[in-house]
Amino acid sequence: MLRKCDFVMKSSVYLIVKAVIFSILCFLSKQTIAQVDSLHYIPPMYSFNPGDVGKHQIVLTTSETEEFTVTITNANGDFTRVVNNLSAVLPQKVDLGTGFAAQGIIDTTALNTSLRTEGLIISGPKKFFVSIQQRSSAQGDFLSSKGTTALGMDFYSGHMAADSSKFNKLNGHFISVMATENNTNVTFNNSRIKFKGQSQNFFTISLKKNESYVIGIPFNHLIKASIDLNDVNGTHITSNKPIAVNSGSWSGSGNPGGGRDVGFDQIVPTESIGKEYILIKGEGLTKVGKVDKPGAKYNERAIIIATEANTKITYQYNDSTSNSIKIISKTL
Repeated sequence: MLRKCDFVMKSSVYLIVKAVIFSILCFLSKQTIAQVDSLHYIPPMYSFNPGDVGKHQIVLTTSETEEFTVTITNANGDFTRVVNNLSAVLPQKVDLGTGFAAQGIIDTTALNTSLRTEGLIISGPKKFFVSIQQRSSAQGDFLSSKGTTALGMDFYSGHMAADSSKFNKLNGHFISVMATENNTNVTFNNSRIKFKGQSQNFFTISLKKNESYVIGIPFNHLIKASIDLNDVNGTHITSNKPIAVNSGSWSGSGNPGGGRDVGFDQIVPTESIGKEYILIKGEGLTKVGKVDKPGAKYNERAIIIATEANTKITYQYNDSTSNSIKIISKTL
């Protein structure tokens, strides 16, 4: 049984959860409507392996009863889609393409570059939800846009819990940002790692309005440098003007024996995060008949990222073996 919250934080933290686990984050009234908005910014996503990139699409939904039109465009304006007749009874899908040719997906050649062709601005006269969905033969994920609540100037990245496996050459972590104003300076800071193509742990880039920038690091790069695969978590992203930020892993593996998945989402700035969360386990199986299925055990895990020193975390859970509630506290 879940009580009011399974996680109680004494200081602000991010709770980063693999999207397909279907997590629920104890939303307050402000956060409950954070995903519905009339304006959405979607920075591009980055994959390390073309075989992991399949069909890419946008799904638009709304609670509005009267139909209205939504416009989708990139910074250059050379990608534009006009979506008509969106309403509560008429959700709409927009095909973005397949593989690296899809709008909003980049490969390694576009890392560390100011991009005007890949990020998306999605707007309409009324409020609506935006989901970016990606599916390949074996991998899939969806990004839930947070609307203008996603915009801010202080963020900490989150990524899938990772372990070394036979898929290291195909796996990696990424962070993407998108500017909403000209003369936007964005700083990335992680004292533990250097991202691919970057010579410093701490660096600043400049963007024009609606431009995007993506950084990433493959698992093999981290392993070669004897760096923990999870040290990417908590990368600090700051800016002088409002930006949108996506972060995650494409792909990641928490199972040392193999198996992997995609996990990314749009994150919110530190000003919008909270102290209480509920987490619900996904439907991953640990055993089918007598055959062990370790995927759920290794990949269905929460990542908690403290934004302040001396953050005390208290969490409680049902212990199925003793049929009792366990309470554990830790300080980060």
